[in-house]
Amino acid sequence: FARAAESGMDKNLGGLGRFKNQDISNTVWAFATLGLLHSEFFEETERQIISRINARASQSTRVFKAQEVANLLWSMATLNVQPGTEMIDAISSYIASECRGKNGFDE
Repeated sequence: FARAAESGMDKNLGGLGRFKNQDISNTVWAFATLGLLHSEFFEETERQIISRINARASQSTRVFKAQEVANLLWSMATLNVQPGTEMIDAISSYIASECRGKNGFDE
């Protein structure tokens, strides 16, 4: 799994930037389900999340689906990953901006 994570982060192959949101979400979910923490992969995941949310600020499109956000946060909590304040601020603001009425995320 370490080799899979390192391959995913390989800048020569495009790093995590080539991953779709669901790919990132599913990958961190798989690591957490197996109880495996690859710190560098999770740090790069955090950078990708922040980057994608910040890039969205100039657009009116959704970056992450509700399930993707849930998988990302569940995975971090399960592995006791302590995200930085920039990540917490970005994802909190994103969730708040996406919530609509009593049903939460519009899907």
